[in-house]
Amino acid sequence: MSKNKSVRNLVILFSAIALVTGGGFAVLALWLSSPGVSTVEYHPGQTETPNAQVDIPVQSLNGTWTADSGDGAVMTATVQNNTIEILMENEGVSMIYWMGTFVDSADDGEVVKSDKIEVDKAVMSQAISKDFIVGDGVMSFELKAMGMTRMVVLNHVT
Repeated sequence: MSKNKSVRNLVILFSAIALVTGGGFAVLALWLSSPGVSTVEYHPGQTETPNAQVDIPVQSLNGTWTADSGDGAVMTATVQNNTIEILMENEGVSMIYWMGTFVDSADDGEVVKSDKIEVDKAVMSQAISKDFIVGDGVMSFELKAMGMTRMVVLNHVT
């Protein structure tokens, strides 16, 4: 079997596992199929592992992130000092949707867990933690309200 066919079969295997497990291996499958990723070949009997360098972009998460629902509602997230605050605004009224811990940088494809910070303000989300998926200039999370779930994609603006 050729090396390209072996790699393709491995990617197909990881993709199938991702579908079965609900996407847990999806990032790994995408990472393996990326054209810019260095690979290490295995040779039986080899005593040293060659150094493979993989460049994974790390981006700053600090700043302002926004999402527009298209119906006048806007979400604005501010990441600073290891915290995230997400405001929901509509027709001049704003409320805090989420306030939690956060990191200031992450790799593309990384899932960042935010733990709720207790504050003396009303916060719409009652979750104790929230997962954010970091992408290239975007960050997404599940908004759960009134028995419905919607994926919100925030764009990094500053």
